[in-house]
Amino acid sequence: KCESIRTRMISVASPIPSRPSLEVEIQTICGGGTFTHKIADEKAEEYRWYRNSIGGMPLKIGKEITISASANHYDTVWVSAINGYCASPRVQAIAHFYPIPETPVSVKIIDSLCGPGTFTFHFSGSHGVSYQYFQNDLNSNFFTDTIFSTPELNQSTNVALKSFNGFCYSSSLIFTAVVKPLPNKKIERNGKILIATKNADTYMWSKGVIENTIPGANFFTFN
Repeated sequence: KCESIRTRMISVASPIPSRPSLEVEIQTICGGGTFTHKIADEKAEEYRWYRNSIGGMPLKIGKEITISASANHYDTVWVSAINGYCASPRVQAIAHFYPIPETPVSVKIIDSLCGPGTFTFHFSGSHGVSYQYFQNDLNSNFFTDTIFSTPELNQSTNVALKSFNGFCYSSSLIFTAVVKPLPNKKIERNGKILIATKNADTYMWSKGVIENTIPGANFFTFN
C-alpha cells in the first residue's frame, strides 16, 4: 500500500455575528416615494441585503439600502451581518407606503362672529376617513361627522382641518375665524337728543317697534 504526502488542514472557528440592529424595523411612508433602511449599530465586517428570509443573491452589500414604491404598497427586505465566512440570522426590514387622503373641501363656513363664540363649518371629504381640527397648539379628538364646531374663541385666529386615514394626514383646509369686538354701549341724554359714544360704524336706534338705521350718526332726536 502507498500513502500520499500528508496535507495540513487548519480549522478556524469563527463566531457567528449578532443579528443586525436597524434604525427602524417598520417604517410608515405617506404617499409613494423612497425610504432608506440603515444599520444602527455597525459591528460586523459587512452587511448583505436580500429579498427573502433565506437563500437568494444579495440585493446590495453595504450599511444601507434604498427602496422605492408607490402608495398602497408593502415592501420588505432582509439583512444579514457577515464576519469572515459566517453570517448572522437575517433581520426583516419593512416599509409600508400608504396613500395620502384628500384634503377636506369647504361647503359652508361661518367665518366671523360678533364677540366671543364658536364657529361651525360644514365640509365634504373622502369616504372612510376621520378628521382632526387644529388651532395653534390645540388638537381636537378625531371625529367623523362633516360638521364641526370649534371651541369658544375670544379672538381671531387661523384654524385648520385635516383628513386622517389611520396612517397619514391630508394637507390642511385653512380658514381664518374672525372675532369682531362688540362696541361699547354708552349713551347720554341732552334734552331730546340721545348721544352715543363714537366707537361704532353704524348706529341703530329703536323707539318701540320702529327701528331706524342711521349710518355714521351717533345721536338720535325724539319728540
